Amino acid sequence: SSPVPTVQLTETSSEEEEESDGDDLMDEESYYKLPANFPTLDAYAEYVKDNIRVGMQVKCISTYEDVKVGDTGPVMKIENEGLHDLNVRVNWTRKSGNYWVKYINIQLLGPT
Repeated sequence: SSPVPTVQLTETSSEEEEESDGDDLMDEESYYKLPANFPTLDAYAEYVKDNIRVGMQVKCISTYEDVKVGDTGPVMKIENEGLHDLNVRVNWTRKSGNYWVKYINIQLLGPT
């Protein structure tokens, strides 16, 4: 007989490997969570929204226009309206200047 289909989240599940690879759940630079820690991007965006503060260092984890992956800088301003709007203005190091990005584009690194 066929096994009963079940949904099980484990580190060895090939279907969930991209989202829950045990080695990549926490970035070495930060104790803040990454998108891989969450079931959806909405959940990650909510997490960032709840934890981000002006002055906090962030890192770009998803290129947005002129802001490239790996760029870092301090948060200059936060607009909390909407979950996937341009909510966070950061003074980016590589881009050299302020630029707005979405919650899902950044990783929290901690205080400046």
